[in-house]
Amino acid sequence: MGQSLEFYFAPKADEQVRGLWQRVEDAGVSSLATHGHRQHRPHVTFAYAGSFPKAVREDLRGELKLLSIPNVYLSTLSVFANRTNALVLSALVDQELLAVHMAVHDVLAGRVPQPAANSMPGAWTPHCTLAKGLSDSELQTAMMAVHPVDGISAKIAEVCVWDSTSRTADSLWRG
Repeated sequence: MGQSLEFYFAPKADEQVRGLWQRVEDAGVSSLATHGHRQHRPHVTFAYAGSFPKAVREDLRGELKLLSIPNVYLSTLSVFANRTNALVLSALVDQELLAVHMAVHDVLAGRVPQPAANSMPGAWTPHCTLAKGLSDSELQTAMMAVHPVDGISAKIAEVCVWDSTSRTADSLWRG
């Protein structure tokens, strides 16, 4: 288990993603709404590590105050076909989004234990998870339930460190 830096959506985009979660549920497949601890909020994860120490969190708070956090445009229905089969809504990658991601990782560099390689600059695929841990047939059913999907322009309302062990969120920034 570890901690993640999550960018949570403002109410309109939050409701739109939850609507997609409900469509997956209505098709008989578990979405992120009912997966695991059932406390998921629609978000894009910018970083994942073993932990984010207090000093790093304070530095992130300062950096986030200086940044212009762009909207995240979620537009492409995608699949991470691996041992955890996930259905995701991928974000349009632009220079503003990459700049914020890089600024976050500049603060984290060499200061967090066990950083996840797939959240590092150059390897990151920004996305909002709709469902995960699916069998191949569940993945197909979930895809059919939400396709076609309208793009979502997600304003970021809050940035938190989510602790998957204690199931708590430490707010670092609010928009």
